[in-house]
Amino acid sequence: MAKKFNMNWGAITEKIKEAEKGGTNFKDDRIYTLKAGDDGSAHAVIRFLPNKDLESIPFSKVFSHGFKEHGSWFINNCPTTIGKECPVCKANTDLWDDDPDTVRTRSRKTSYYANILVIKDSQNPANEGKVFLFRYGKKIQEKIMDAIEGKFEEAVMIFDPYEGANFKLMLKTTKTGDRSYPNYDSSSFSAPSALEEDVFTEVVKQLCDVNEFITLDKFKTYEEIAERFSKVIGSSSPSASQKSSTRNEEKQETKQDDNQKDSQEATQESAPKTEVNKDAFLKKLRSGVSSNK
Repeated sequence: MAKKFNMNWGAITEKIKEAEKGGTNFKDDRIYTLKAGDDGSAHAVIRFLPNKDLESIPFSKVFSHGFKEHGSWFINNCPTTIGKECPVCKANTDLWDDDPDTVRTRSRKTSYYANILVIKDSQNPANEGKVFLFRYGKKIQEKIMDAIEGKFEEAVMIFDPYEGANFKLMLKTTKTGDRSYPNYDSSSFSAPSALEEDVFTEVVKQLCDVNEFITLDKFKTYEEIAERFSKVIGSSSPSASQKSSTRNEEKQETKQDDNQKDSQEATQESAPKTEVNKDAFLKKLRSGVSSNK
């Protein structure tokens, strides 16, 4: 039989093997990346945007674990993000007094996801005028919260298309030993400015729902994480009694989780309209962002 489609199974098999080694780590082309030049630096101007639901919290916060031991990587989202127990966090608590250095290496990392509009990107002008998801860490989040809370100047709702501000994203590469790390300490917000109405009308059509990063399907079960964790650190899996205890605790939480789910579903709204109730948006944003620190 003549083949209509030809697939490179050799290449696919290698990708499968790589995924099995370290967990899912596929590139998401929707996420904006500022590429460093030869000197390890780069800069761009971006604008933080609302969530797809214009009156919801404009960013999501995700905990994750990523470390390498015995030649194998452990990369997984931490279920404490969604209020579930994590075997790695539990092991870290038990190990802290004996080996704090190992605990620090295995400890959870914090990432944030938000929609952005790229205003200027000298190294990749093709990105300008496009909406991306932006993954960032605690340092940039601190700058966002300082601006929103007016820590140093008058408060600015930086996610607001009318009263927000552009963000000067400054990347420098720092070295610790033989490893290099991105540093955004020099980044800062410009003075408040409004997006043109026709620009925001087009932008709102491209917004993503940042809550997709904290849905239940993005997190493995306690048993799945524990099994992978045990393989990487070279120890046996948790005992049957530990698993049983965990399952009992999860059952006790089921009713509360279901109630939370019902509450969330009850407050969900239909797809956002281009016309935005500005006062309602600002009120929701201020209360939501402040409570999600």
